[in-house]
Amino acid sequence: MDHIARFQMNGLRALSALSRYGTLSKAASHLCVSPGAISKQVVRIEEQLGHRVFDRTSDGFVPVQDYHGFTRGTVRRI
Repeated sequence: MDHIARFQMNGLRALSALSRYGTLSKAASHLCVSPGAISKQVVRIEEQLGHRVFDRTSDGFVPVQDYHGFTRGTVRRI
């Protein structure tokens, strides 16, 4: 989890909210930002990691198996 320190706090909040709520609109509503802002932050983190953090489904976003623990750990820290 040492790599968490290099991410911006807004990105971690977006990651946490999307992990918790599962959709861009619900995560955005929780953080009082636009769904586009959540999407941009998540894409930025995925680019920094070099891997997807979420699977995109018709029902929303689901943490990929490799990062399920990462997102849960992030939620606990924020």
